[in-house]
Parts: sequence; structure tokens; C-alpha cells
Amino acid sequence: MANSSARAYLDSHDVEARIGAAVAKLVQEKPADPIRALGQLLVQSAAARSGGGAARFRPCIDLHQGRVKQIVGSTLTDDGKAPETNFEAKKPAEDFAEMYKRDSLDGGHVIMLGPGNEEAAKAALGAYPGGLQVGGGITPANANAYLAAGASHVIVTSYVFREGRLDAERLAELVSAVGKERLVLDL
Repeated sequence: MANSSARAYLDSHDVEARIGAAVAKLVQEKPADPIRALGQLLVQSAAARSGGGAARFRPCIDLHQGRVKQIVGSTLTDDGKAPETNFEAKKPAEDFAEMYKRDSLDGGHVIMLGPGNEEAAKAALGAYPGGLQVGGGITPANANAYLAAGASHVIVTSYVFREGRLDAERLAELVSAVGKERLVLDL
């Protein structure tokens, strides 16, 4: 009786099929840490089954002056004053990207906070091709260079907003440059 109850429970949640699919993907991809990868695959499966309700970690690499930093957001301005920094990493951006790749953390982003971050951003994107989005100063003139460097998508905000309103013409320029499938509009 207990076995039939257990079987009914497992069947009602499709446990064996979902674990089997995760193991099959694990064998196909052969990640360095199979236990961690298996756990992530099962969490993704649960999120997909529930309509995405499960929390998902999305890594971020914030760049300021070519370095990975955590900036107090309200202190980053265009007035020439130095922003307040909570944390500055000793490792370069590509080391974080390699760690995210190793741990199968996709869908994250690299954000360039001001000028002087282009080289560090492209190094991170190259370390995890297709695994990270990039934003900060993206325009139709440079968007494809970041995609070619390895970005899965480009993120735009200020370029398509002027005076607090969406500039449909600028948005159309970006869509024309990279396609709507590779564009993230950050509101």
C-alpha cells in the first residue's frame, strides 16, 4: 500500500521524467560540477513547470572605470563628482564571467557605468559567450560590436528615452541594427 501511494505521488508530480531529463542534459553537457548543475537544472524545471514563479539568480558585473565595482547608485552622476564605492573587486571582469559560466549561471548582465569600460566588458563577454547581456551606453553604432564580442543581448535605457519619454524613432533604429530578439529594453 505504501509503495502505490509513493508511486502515485511521484507520478502526479512527474518526478522521474523531470529527473531523467535533467540527467540526460547533464550527460550531454558534462559540466565540471555535475551535482551543482543537476540542482540548477531541477530548479529551472520547477520554475518552468510553475510558470516561472521560482526565484532565479541572475549574475551581474557592474563596471566603473574598467573595474568591477558596487557603486552607491544615487552617487553616480554626470556632474564630475566621484561616486561612492561600496566594493571594488581585485579580479577582472572576465574572472567573474568565467565563474558564472562554470556554474551555469546564464541570463546575467554586464553593465558599463560610464566611459572607460568597453575593454573590460568585451573581455567578460568573450569569457562567457552567449551567457551575458550587456548594457550602458549602447547605441545602434556599437551594439553589434558587443554582440560580436559574445553578448547574448544588448540592454538599452537612456538611448531610447529622452525627456522622460520613449523615443520610438531611436528604438526603431536599435531594432533595425540588432533585431528585436537581441534587444532588452530596461525600464
